[in-house]
Amino acid sequence: MNIMSTLMISCRKASELVEKNNFEPLSFSDKMKLKIHTHICKTCTAYGQQSQLLEQLLNEHFGEHSSKYVNQANNEELKTKIISEIEHAS
Repeated sequence: MNIMSTLMISCRKASELVEKNNFEPLSFSDKMKLKIHTHICKTCTAYGQQSQLLEQLLNEHFGEHSSKYVNQANNEELKTKIISEIEHAS
C-alpha cells in the first residue's frame, strides 16, 4: 500500500472528520487526510465551511461548545423550536 492510498479518504470519512474537529482536536494523521481531501474535493470544502458557520451560530445562540450538550432528551424540544423559528421566518 503506497502513501497516497493511505492518505486518501472518502467524502463520508471527510465529513466525519469535519464534525469531529468541532469537538476535539484531530490527530496529525487525520488533519493531513482531511487537508488532502478538501484540497481535491470542493464539495467537502463547502461542507466544512458550512459546518463551521453552523457551529459558530450555535455557539452565539446557546453558548460556547453548546452542540456538545445537546442530548437525546433535548432533541425533540430543539427540533420543535427550530421548526417554529423556520415557520416564523417564512
